Amino acid sequence: MATSAAFLKTPITHPTNDTLSSSLSTKHNETTDSSSFSKFRFEAYNRLQSAAVAFGEKLPIPEIVALGGQSDGKSSLLEALLGFQFNVREVEMGTCRPLILQMVHDPTALDPRCRFQEEDSEEYGSPIVSSSAIADTIKSRTDALLKKTKTAVTSKPIVMRVEYAHCPNLTIIDTPGFVLKAKKGEPESTPEEILSMVISLASPPNRILLFLQQSSVEWCSSLWLDAIRDIDPTFRRTLIVVSKFDNRLKEFTEREVTAQLNIMDSKIQATSDVAHLRRSSMLFASSICNHVGALIDGAADPDPEQWGKTTEEEKSESGMGSWPGVISDIKPPNSTLRLYGGAAFERVMHEFRCAAYSVEYPTVSREKMSNITLAHAGRGGGRGIQEAAAEIARAAAKSWLAPLLDTACERLAFVLRNLFALSMEKNQHLYFDQGKKTGDMDGYVGFHAALRRSYNCFIQDLAKQRKQLVRQHLDSVTSPYSLVCYETDLLYGPGPNCTRSYRTSCLDFSDQENIPPANMNNKDQETTPGRLLKAEGEASMTVAETPAPDQPKEQGNFIEGGARKRHPRMLGDSRMLGSQNSSQQGSTYNEICSLAAQHFARIREVLVERSVATALNSGFLTPCREGLMVALGMDLFAVKDEEFMDMFVAPGAIDILQSERESLKKLQKTLHSCLTEFKSVATSL
Repeated sequence: MATSAAFLKTPITHPTNDTLSSSLSTKHNETTDSSSFSKFRFEAYNRLQSAAVAFGEKLPIPEIVALGGQSDGKSSLLEALLGFQFNVREVEMGTCRPLILQMVHDPTALDPRCRFQEEDSEEYGSPIVSSSAIADTIKSRTDALLKKTKTAVTSKPIVMRVEYAHCPNLTIIDTPGFVLKAKKGEPESTPEEILSMVISLASPPNRILLFLQQSSVEWCSSLWLDAIRDIDPTFRRTLIVVSKFDNRLKEFTEREVTAQLNIMDSKIQATSDVAHLRRSSMLFASSICNHVGALIDGAADPDPEQWGKTTEEEKSESGMGSWPGVISDIKPPNSTLRLYGGAAFERVMHEFRCAAYSVEYPTVSREKMSNITLAHAGRGGGRGIQEAAAEIARAAAKSWLAPLLDTACERLAFVLRNLFALSMEKNQHLYFDQGKKTGDMDGYVGFHAALRRSYNCFIQDLAKQRKQLVRQHLDSVTSPYSLVCYETDLLYGPGPNCTRSYRTSCLDFSDQENIPPANMNNKDQETTPGRLLKAEGEASMTVAETPAPDQPKEQGNFIEGGARKRHPRMLGDSRMLGSQNSSQQGSTYNEICSLAAQHFARIREVLVERSVATALNSGFLTPCREGLMVALGMDLFAVKDEEFMDMFVAPGAIDILQSERESLKKLQKTLHSCLTEFKSVATSL
């Protein structure tokens, strides 16, 4: 407390005017002396640097090295730091010689004074004021040295001293710009020479790297950032400058945003305009149906290599890996080509034929044959054996051909289901390429999902109906009242509907040979005795263990390029007619097996060539061409407005649209503000 009291009692003296003047004068003199000392020190540094350049020595003092790609803005940055333009950019000196720019702050130099160091000397020439004269001096010195050394670039720098009131005390080394390819007339090694020169100039640890990169270049794809990383791996002495922002002005434009706002406004308005939505959605659905028809008739757009599928891809994606009851691998013509639409449909149809003709007739056990044959023996007449063989053949045809028919329907339906995505893609291309607007349905996810669901249901119903239809055809040709088994063209040669006419019309565009399935009755590939073949509704069918000597042997069931009709060779008309001389030609068992195999082959041929082919083609393709739009219209548009609008307006959808619209408005305002500010900054620079 005593100290505090003493302090408080000490009289406070106020400085006089003379004291203040003396103090301010002292501070001014100190500042002036400090400024003069800094200027003297920087002047000494500049002369030391000039001497080092003249004698080829290196000084470990702080320096800035500007580097980057050619035309990345290094010269513009130098002019900005200098405070005046001297047209360095016009002479493209960066591609030929480095430039050591010694900037000296001189308050008395209201106009810039530039002096060049003489070649191989530490002395400077006379001051140059004109900017064009500065550029001419740089160009003439560069040309003279390159002509002397007979090179395109040189590492010997040009030293230019600039004294100016509006520039700082700073030394910058401007380097040649990186290039990817030499100019016309320059050596091919010019890019490598420039890179080597820049690395040499930037490697000393006392130099700070000023790396310029255009703003339009993505950093992940920068060509020269790796070179900088090699020089300064940790970027501890590297400054990165993003240049040429004027190239990004287009990104501040609101025209993209404005278009989105217009779309959003139309969608919000459309939520209350049911008639507009109905009209637009019907036009869109009609366009999709037209594209489906065009793809069925044959088209090559979209690109089949991208959108088409091979046979193996169709099997894998459809979940139908193999044909039921067919052991061999079916490879139809063009199986390796990527097809869609009508071409893929026809390929599946041919694959079905190949699979059907690859089915081996299963020999029935003696017990089952005895039960059937003995039942027919007492009915009188000479046709008892033939009737028994026909009944056995009909049962085998139902068991073995029915699963093939179902698989064919599923595979064909898969081909047609794929046409929806193709039609959407085709419609999109048509809109962008030709500007045809078939209803603006972009963004209506609910409608697109409903349209896809309705299309898939249409195809699924078609497949179900076709399965029933071909089963009816199968029931017809295997009916006891059918005369298929007794038609005479089996005996006397192929009829007009045989498979040979189909084989000759099948074109194979693939570059692979069609590999036929293994022949179950080939001499070189004997069937394992007692091998079971599973079939629908058949539990005890087996392949005959040892064929009788008189039993005809089939020569194959498949040929390259198409299906083949399998008719066992006949030893005479008497066997087909149930002759009583069968005991002379073989046992009754072999007699019935031979007749049943013939009946089975005839049933299969009539079913595949006469009935199923027409039923599947007309049953699938005609409705897709003529009835698809009607079916989609009944499902999607023949409803009340409330139910129709459920595809477009989900609960809370309007609030979401309004929120997105407000976000776009804010973005539009922000972009406009950024563009205005950037233009102002660019003008001031």
